[in-house]
Amino acid sequence: MLTDFADRRTPRAIRKALAEYAGYNRFGGANWRCIVAEDHLVLRGGVHKTMPSGDVKTFELERLPNGTYLQHFREVKPEKVEHGFKHVPKWGVSGWILERWFAPETLNRTIWENEKGEDGTPLMGPYPEKGYYFMLAGPWEHMPELTDLRQAIAMHLRMEEERPLGYEAMLKQTVDEDQAAEEAAYQKAQADLAYFYESEVEPVMKGTSLAAGRIRNEIAAGMGDHSHQGIA
Repeated sequence: MLTDFADRRTPRAIRKALAEYAGYNRFGGANWRCIVAEDHLVLRGGVHKTMPSGDVKTFELERLPNGTYLQHFREVKPEKVEHGFKHVPKWGVSGWILERWFAPETLNRTIWENEKGEDGTPLMGPYPEKGYYFMLAGPWEHMPELTDLRQAIAMHLRMEEERPLGYEAMLKQTVDEDQAAEEAAYQKAQADLAYFYESEVEPVMKGTSLAAGRIRNEIAAGMGDHSHQGIA
């Protein structure tokens, strides 16, 4: 974790200043760091699905030569499915973020290793023997000034004194974020289907004009269903 090179785009002067301000941990890494979120990669287990990008049609009406319509539903399938461990971005955001190091003992190892993917591999990847970094501020489009970073660190330290962070809540948040990112592309495909139905199909099915009724009848006939003909 401490040799992940996630801070490779952080100016050396900023890395040094933050380390001098907030100190080093027992493994020699900085307690706080400002990095580009996309540069923080972690090993995650389970099933990794790469969904198609761009506009993907999941519902179509085909007009047949006899004037009826045939409905086509297309399941959105991933372009690639990978099993096991894979390096993925830890955070689902873009831009500069402020991270803090936490000791490995702040995580319950049993809980960490019991989180399994669909294929049985550890969902969270290898246990972080040297601790881990957790995002506590950001993202920002541009790297903040050093003074602002110091103020953010001081603010979080004051908050911690008033309300210590619980490792179980932190781990749950991390797991939830990873699972949410895994399903985001699939949910978008389903949303596209719903939008198409609401904007293209539903107005016709609810319309009261003769033309709308005729199209409804054609769709029903194309499906072999005559029970809805004549119903508005």
